Amino acid sequence: MISPEVEKEVLQKFHTKKAFSVDQLKSLLHCSVPTVRNHLKIWGTLTSYNHNGRYYTLPDIPQFNEHGLWSYRSIRFSRFGTLKETVIQLIEAAPQGLSAAELGDLLGLDPRSFMNHYKDLPELQREKIQGRFVYLSADEQLGSVQRAHRKEALDQQSLQQLSDHDALRVFADFIKHPQTPIDNRVTRLKRQGVSVEAHEITALLQLHGLSEKKTVQQDF
Repeated sequence: MISPEVEKEVLQKFHTKKAFSVDQLKSLLHCSVPTVRNHLKIWGTLTSYNHNGRYYTLPDIPQFNEHGLWSYRSIRFSRFGTLKETVIQLIEAAPQGLSAAELGDLLGLDPRSFMNHYKDLPELQREKIQGRFVYLSADEQLGSVQRAHRKEALDQQSLQQLSDHDALRVFADFIKHPQTPIDNRVTRLKRQGVSVEAHEITALLQLHGLSEKKTVQQDF
C-alpha cells in the first residue's frame, strides 16, 4: 500500500523529471512492479512510443506540437498513444499523405525501424507515385484527395526544375506533333537532349491550358 504522502511526492517529481520508467517508479514508490503498473493506469499516464515503450509521463505534462507529438530529451510521446495509432493518425491528417522518410522526420525515428510492421495496416494504402512510395488513407475519398495533392505538388516541383530551354523544346514538339503519344514524345525529346518525364510534359502543358490530343479510334 502506498501512502498518500509518497504518492503526492512522486507526482510532484513527475513534473520535474517529466518521465519515469517502471523500475524508477518502483524505487520511488517502494512497491512491486504490479502496483506501479496499477498506479500508472490510475494516473492515466502516456507511454513513450520509442525506447520500447519504457517511459511514462502524466497526461498534463506534454506540450504537444501541431502533429500531436512531444519529446523530452530522447523520449518521445504522442497524443494518440501507441506508435501504430500515431502512424495512422499522422498519415490520415497529411494533405498529401506521407512517405516513410517524411513520417520518420515527424516522429524522430528511422522509418526502417518500424514501417515494415505497419505498411500493410488496413487503415492505410501504400502507393508508388512518380517513383516514390507514399502512404495514404485507405478511405477511398480521403485517399483520392491526398493522391491528387501529392501529384500536384510533385508536378509543381518538377516544373520548377525544368529549364526555360527545355520547356520551349517541349512546346515546340507539341506544336509540331500534337497527336504524338506521350511516351513517344518523351523518347523523341530525350534524343534531342531534353531530359523530361511524361508527368512533367503533362503538367507543363496543363499549366498553359494545353493538353495532349488523343487519336479517336473508330469502331467498325
